[in-house]
Amino acid sequence: MPRRPVLVEPFHLFVLSPVDLAVSKIARWAPNDREDVAELVRLGLTSADAIDARAKAALGGYVGGQSMLLLNLRDAVALAREIEKGRNA
Repeated sequence: MPRRPVLVEPFHLFVLSPVDLAVSKIARWAPNDREDVAELVRLGLTSADAIDARAKAALGGYVGGQSMLLLNLRDAVALAREIEKGRNA
């Protein structure tokens, strides 16, 4: 059966910036989230400072207890700094 192109109306695609993607991983902070954040930093797409600043800016809109979130943020920033040190060594 021959394939025919499908005509669709133009659409808008919104994607997260690398730092926003990293911040979105912090609340859950499962092993695959850690790997994702590490890879974003390893590739130079975001940094520890950027993650820290964006996450703290977003805290005002966070619904729920922040204590675990802040611990996860601390760990995310520490992981990013460790990777940055390795990249700069």
